[in-house]
Amino acid sequence: MTSILESAINSTNAQFDPKEVLQRLDCKLAQSSQGDLGWDVFTLYYHTRGPLQVVVDYKSVDKYLKIFHFLWFIKRTVHLMDDLSKDQIVYQKEYKNIQIARELFHRINLTKTEMLHFINQLEYFITFEVLECS
Repeated sequence: MTSILESAINSTNAQFDPKEVLQRLDCKLAQSSQGDLGWDVFTLYYHTRGPLQVVVDYKSVDKYLKIFHFLWFIKRTVHLMDDLSKDQIVYQKEYKNIQIARELFHRINLTKTEMLHFINQLEYFITFEVLECS
């Protein structure tokens, strides 16, 4: 799992962060229960040291984990919506000659677009209006 984290870091702008910051980043798997997927138990964790530990206590870490899991859930939802779009393209080609299917796919596409817009707005609000301001 560490290699996946390193690969993700190297493929983003995080690769330009100081090495000390990146070395404190870790991924953990929470204890899973029946029916949980990898998405449900995955957590990014940042190990704090020195004076930062005074500010970031266990209660703060607990709040961070709740926020992380909610934002992670939003990302997962976007990922699932993307998968749905790929499936929809295949099915649209297969049923393109059936009028009622075309109308249904059009309505599905409109609904999916509205859902993605809402999810993106929610993520923006939480990230920039709530977290950045606090």
